[in-house]
Amino acid sequence: MTTSVNTADREIIVSRLLNSSITSVWEAWTTANHIKNWWGPNGFTNTITKMDLVPGGQWNLIMHGPDGTDYDNESIFTEIEKHKKIAYNHISGHEFTATIQFEERGNQTYIHWQMLFDSKEELARIMGLFDISEGLKQNVNRLEDYLKINQLKIITMKDDTSDREIALSRLLNAPIELVWEVWTNPEHIKNWWGPNGFTNTISKMEVQPEGEWNLIMHGPDGTDYKNKSIFKEVIQHQKLVYDHISVPKFTSTITFERVGNQTQLDWVMLFETKEQLIQVVKTFNAAEGLKQNVEKLQAYLDNHKDV
Repeated sequence: MTTSVNTADREIIVSRLLNSSITSVWEAWTTANHIKNWWGPNGFTNTITKMDLVPGGQWNLIMHGPDGTDYDNESIFTEIEKHKKIAYNHISGHEFTATIQFEERGNQTYIHWQMLFDSKEELARIMGLFDISEGLKQNVNRLEDYLKINQLKIITMKDDTSDREIALSRLLNAPIELVWEVWTNPEHIKNWWGPNGFTNTISKMEVQPEGEWNLIMHGPDGTDYKNKSIFKEVIQHQKLVYDHISVPKFTSTITFERVGNQTQLDWVMLFETKEQLIQVVKTFNAAEGLKQNVEKLQAYLDNHKDV
């Protein structure tokens, strides 16, 4: 017989029936450009520097309090089950585990949000510093308000493709002009493209609609990987879209947003089917590869600020 553990004395729970579809709620919760607008108690704003929504992925954000105080937060996602569950460990400052469960109820969505602390004493200690119970309620209220205002925008912004895509958001510590230059100039991108250990030979890179991008990625084991892509959309300092037409086939969309002297980068690799995505992840560990690619980009930017 399994005995359930009573955690009521060391947890905070908020449940709410949201008047929004599960697709909209999930999108608002899992996209950096949405969650930054509603996260936290009343009066808070947010800067998200990393949000890798995969098990083991990092979530780093700074919450800017209404009194001007900044609160650094670092979490590690432990479970991601589309339209059902998100779990993460908050590992900076006040440690806890958050579990958010989603349940579709017609055109509405029921959410159950739990913050679980190591002990009742730890919960009591933090409650003495912050009214986190009220803060969590305000957080859900802000989510509900954001969904009411932005629901149409969220639905039309992206079809439900999350089961066949890899997505990564990162705040890069470089101005948008520099980020664009090292992304679109073959003399730069050849030096940081690909996962760790890869080098590149670029034979053609026409950064314009219908322009070709041909490169060979040289793996650390000596294997060469030929890649051919066609740019479909190029908007300077805003957006790049290309179709990767050699196997495996996918469409990449990279958006750039100026954030002061930094740049918000959102990168989505969209595959034709979820089965194809699963195969690519198994064969090439594509999610980890994309993370390493962006980390190499940031390292390159750090060393080429005068480009």
